[in-house]
Amino acid sequence: MPSDTAVEEVQVALFAPLAELTRTFHGVDLEVAWSCLTPDSWVGRIRHVAVTEPAQADGVGEAR
Repeated sequence: MPSDTAVEEVQVALFAPLAELTRTFHGVDLEVAWSCLTPDSWVGRIRHVAVTEPAQADGVGEAR
């Protein structure tokens, strides 16, 4: 990326492939929280995002 690229664009470009691979291969969603260490240094803290699965009907109590 060019050196004048906005920090936010670089962060998205770094994190997007990781999030996509994790979702594809492990079925897990991630999010990242970026923190500035120094004016030219950032750290990303990655965490698992809890996803609630929709309840599946098991046939109990269904009208036929």
